[in-house]
Amino acid sequence: MNSDKYSDLEIRCGEISFKAHRVILCSQVRFFDKACSSGFKEATDGVIDLSHDDSDAVRAMLEFAYTASYPCPKGATSERLRALHEVAVYGIGHKYEIPSLQEHALGRFCCFVSSEWEQEYFPDVVRAIYESTPSSDRGLRDYVVNIMVSFQEKISKQDRESPIQKLLAEIGEFSRDCYVGVGKGLTENFKIFQKALCCTSCGKDRLLEWKGRAIEYEEGDLCSCS
Repeated sequence: MNSDKYSDLEIRCGEISFKAHRVILCSQVRFFDKACSSGFKEATDGVIDLSHDDSDAVRAMLEFAYTASYPCPKGATSERLRALHEVAVYGIGHKYEIPSLQEHALGRFCCFVSSEWEQEYFPDVVRAIYESTPSSDRGLRDYVVNIMVSFQEKISKQDRESPIQKLLAEIGEFSRDCYVGVGKGLTENFKIFQKALCCTSCGKDRLLEWKGRAIEYEEGDLCSCS
């Protein structure tokens, strides 16, 4: 990707331009296949404008089509920004009907948001999820709801002016999902994951299952790519 050699497709996202190849994108993403095989301008000019989408999420989508992974954005220097990036990638995966990308983004999301409901950024993450996904897409929604359900006793004791209580009052759909979740209990496939670091060089990461006990681990990259 981003090489002029044999490139026959250009993806524009604002002022950013990505050089790509139809044989790679069209074989994996239905949207690109339709755009390039129709009689529209995109098919003849070889230029597709995605300026209405988040540029980092578009980059991740294209990178994923080539390598089945993607690195963390250079500007994502905090857990909050990394988590929000995965939400954006998950959302673009839904928009362009790429389930494998959504699954990958969900797995990476678990690295940054495990049992972090007390963190200051958690409400921002929930807002982003409910703004970027429909109610029928349960991946990220069910994950944050299950976090709430698993810590319901602590959350219920919080003051009404606490960030979490305000969030529940603000987003009715999230509050309803949590109410239903409490009634059903945790879904069978739910696991709380210990945070793991993401290699800023190659984007590789791993998930460490948290079984309710303290797990000691050293800070540092998780791979030996460098």
